Amino acid sequence: MSADTISSGGVSSGLFVVSGQILQVLSGGIVSSGTVENGGAELIEGGGLDISGFVSAGGAEFVYSGGVAVGGTVEGTVYVDGGGLESS
Repeated sequence: MSADTISSGGVSSGLFVVSGQILQVLSGGIVSSGTVENGGAELIEGGGLDISGFVSAGGAEFVYSGGVAVGGTVEGTVYVDGGGLESS
């Protein structure tokens, strides 16, 4: 699997996470209107923010403690750790 990282101060809009790819959103990183496709995964770490994302069937989103995912649409799987927030 290949991995991409959005770190502090980084902002990405309209990003596609395809099969076999992992997107890691670190503290201070922001992803807006991204899509996690079948076989892709997004990891939202503490302090990371995902706004209006789409998790398609077969895709996965992990929201760790302190991470936030808001306003999205979920058809795939979302795992929310204690202290994480996912609000579709």
